[in-house]
Amino acid sequence: MGRLGNCCSSLGTFIWNGEQKSFCGRNGRAWAEICTFFFVFYAVLLAYFCGMLSLFYAFVSDKIPNLTGERSFLQQPGLSIRPLLRMETDYTTLIYYDGDNKDHATTKAAISNIKAALKPAKSAHKTGYKTFWQPCGVRDGKVTAAVAKVSCTPDYLDLIGTSSAGGPACSEDNQFGYTGDQPCVLVRINKIYGWKPSPYKKESPGFSKTVKRAMYDWTSHYALLSGDLIYLECYGADEVNKQLLGDDPFFYLPRAGFKALHFPFLNQENYVAPAVFVKFKKIPHNVAIQVICRIVTKGVTFDPFTWEGGYHFEIYHSTKKK
Repeated sequence: MGRLGNCCSSLGTFIWNGEQKSFCGRNGRAWAEICTFFFVFYAVLLAYFCGMLSLFYAFVSDKIPNLTGERSFLQQPGLSIRPLLRMETDYTTLIYYDGDNKDHATTKAAISNIKAALKPAKSAHKTGYKTFWQPCGVRDGKVTAAVAKVSCTPDYLDLIGTSSAGGPACSEDNQFGYTGDQPCVLVRINKIYGWKPSPYKKESPGFSKTVKRAMYDWTSHYALLSGDLIYLECYGADEVNKQLLGDDPFFYLPRAGFKALHFPFLNQENYVAPAVFVKFKKIPHNVAIQVICRIVTKGVTFDPFTWEGGYHFEIYHSTKKK
């Protein structure tokens, strides 16, 4: 007990020494000096940090990237799709749905994922395109396109296919095809600041039937009023998948391409990227289909390893039907 008592007495004396008027070994003056030192030290650090942050924000814009065009690592855009489903903890390029059960978790997830992606375009349609958008097209022989503060009007009804009576549609009314054999996949061009497409104006060697047909239809009926088109082509990833899909396996809504007048993307307020619905005419049952979609325009080449210029996805239609 004597040793323990001595330890407690020494600790008490260290915490407060009445003779020397010291707390934890320092008197009032020493504590004032050390507190002043650390206050000044951290104040200087805070001022330095704030100064560097202010300098950073003075040179870095929250609207315009520092590296654009040829200085950017992003030289050509890719594609993105919806639905983009989540498997356990990660996203996957596989679209799995149960055509016999509209209440199946993955089927419901696919439908809700597309709904969420369409929400900005649907919202613009409901408001009558009165705010932050402008109708784009050809006026007085000149194409009116996206500008620095205004983006072009997204054509929601044209996209979902209800504008053509009796034609194929991809809408909430038919659950985007995920309750049957004709699922819809929403395809968009990824946004790259300042990227300007160079659309083809005439046929080029190597064009597929899809692109040739789309080009003929567009240049014959729409080009004079809506400018040029960035073409979109989807096909089976290899010969086996092409045979499973058959000849001419897709509808493209509203067309097999994106209007060039939606570009360049300049971080316009409420910008809505142009989109195309790729609708399967009849998807095979109970087999994973691999599909490649690619952009067809000058200066963009599809790279199957980095997915620049396109996208690769798989789709599996689970059903008990034969």
